[in-house]
Amino acid sequence: MRTGATSFFFFGLFSAGTLGAAGCDFKEKVTPDVPPIEGPAPGDTDLGQVHPDAGAPDAGRADAGTRDAANAAPDLAMPPGPYQTPFPPVMPQLLPGSGTVLASPVAVPVFFSRDPLQSGVVSFLQSYLVASTSWQVVGQYGVGRGTILTPVVLSQTLAATLSDADVRALVAARVQDKTLPRPSAGTIYALYFPFGVNITMGGGVSCTDFAGYHGTAQLPDSTPYVYAVLPRCSRMSLGSLTATSSHELAEAATDPALTAHFQLGAPYGLWLFSLHGAEVGDLCQNLSDATYNESGVGVVSRVWSNATAMMRKNPCQPAPAGPGFLSVPILSESRPVSINGVVQDVESVAVGAGKTATIAVRLLSADRPSPTWTVAAEEYPLPTAMGGMAAPVLSLSWMEAPGQPLASGMDGTTLHLQIAAAAGAPAAYTTVRFTSTGPTASGGQTQTQWLAAVRVTP
Repeated sequence: MRTGATSFFFFGLFSAGTLGAAGCDFKEKVTPDVPPIEGPAPGDTDLGQVHPDAGAPDAGRADAGTRDAANAAPDLAMPPGPYQTPFPPVMPQLLPGSGTVLASPVAVPVFFSRDPLQSGVVSFLQSYLVASTSWQVVGQYGVGRGTILTPVVLSQTLAATLSDADVRALVAARVQDKTLPRPSAGTIYALYFPFGVNITMGGGVSCTDFAGYHGTAQLPDSTPYVYAVLPRCSRMSLGSLTATSSHELAEAATDPALTAHFQLGAPYGLWLFSLHGAEVGDLCQNLSDATYNESGVGVVSRVWSNATAMMRKNPCQPAPAGPGFLSVPILSESRPVSINGVVQDVESVAVGAGKTATIAVRLLSADRPSPTWTVAAEEYPLPTAMGGMAAPVLSLSWMEAPGQPLASGMDGTTLHLQIAAAAGAPAAYTTVRFTSTGPTASGGQTQTQWLAAVRVTP
C-alpha cells in the first residue's frame, strides 16, 4: 500500500436500493410501480441491492452494498501533483476481479403456494434469460445465455419475518430433502417470497430498505451456491418484480461470489460508495429511467455496458433510442486512495472548509445535431468509519444559472459549478453527483450520470 493513501473499506454489510431510490443507510420509501413505456413509471426508479468487499466468499455472505465504508480523513500533508481531467474523458470501465462469472447460468425459480404472479414471472424469465436483448448486455462480461429449470413451489408456511440466515437454512433444507435440485456451477436459486413476508438482512428490512439482493452461501457439505432474494413489495405489480429479478440475476451472473465485476477502474473508484455499489445493476439504479420495457420480454433493469461507455454513449443498457450525452466535471488533482485494500488513483477537487472552489463541467455528445440537456448537481456524502452516512457539507451553485437547480447546454458548452464547503466541515471526502437529463428519439427523456470527488480540507 502506498504511503499517504486515504483508506475506504466496503465491508459487505447490507445496503440497499429500493423501488423509490437507491440507498445504503438511507431509509427510502418504497412505492409500487407499473411497467414503463421506455423508462420507469412514476414511483419506479430503482431496484434493490448492494455490494460486498473484495474478500473471499464465505458461507452466508450476501450481496451487500455501499453501506458502511471506513472513511478515513484525507492525508492533507501530501501535495497533489499537476493534474487535470482529460477531455474527452477516460470512460469508466467495470473491471474483472479475482472471481469468475457464471458462464452458463441456470435459474431455479422458487415460489410459494398460490402465488398469483408465478406464471407471469416464469414467462418473463424464459424470455429474459434465453432470448432478450437485455440479457445480451452481460455477454460482454463472459456470461452466456441462461436457462430456466422447472419452477419449484413450496407449500410450507412462512413466518411473517425471515432473516437472511433463515433464507439460507430454507435452501439447505429443501436441497437436502430433494425438493430443490442440488446446485451446479451455474445455479441461481431465485426465491420469490409472498407479499407480507419481510426479509431482514444486515439491519435492513425488505421493501423499506431494499427490494432484493443476491448472495453466496454453502450447503452443510460445503458445496457453494448462489441465491437471489426477491421480496414482494407490491401485491400485484409484475413490473416491479421482473425489474428486481433482472437486476439481481444479472448481478448474480456477473458477480456470483462477490469477487468478479464489482469495481470501476481508476480514477473512478469512489463511485462505488456514492452510487450504492458498482455491480452492473448498481451503476444504473439511480437514474429516473432505471428500468426499460423490452418488447416481448417485460420490464427489465438497465445494466452497465463497458462497450457502450467506450463509445461515449449511454452506458446503461438497454437505452431508449436517441442521442448520447455526458456532463463531465474537470477536476484538478489525483490522489491515491485505498479501496478495499487496493490503492487506486482517484481524481478530485480540494475545497477548504469555509471556502469556495469553482470547477468547469464540460458537456459532450457525439451526435449531430447536438441535443440540449440539463444538468443537476447534488452532494452525496460517503459512509463514515462509524457506520451511516456523513452529513452534507457542500453548497452548490451554477454560475450560468444562479439560484437554480439546473443548468443546460449542448455539446461544446462549458458550465461552471461553485462548490462551497461549510465552515468547520471535517477533513474528508464527499462526492457530487451530476445527473444529465436529455431527449429520446420518441420525445421522452433519459438520464446519464457522472461523479466528482471533493476533498474537504481544514
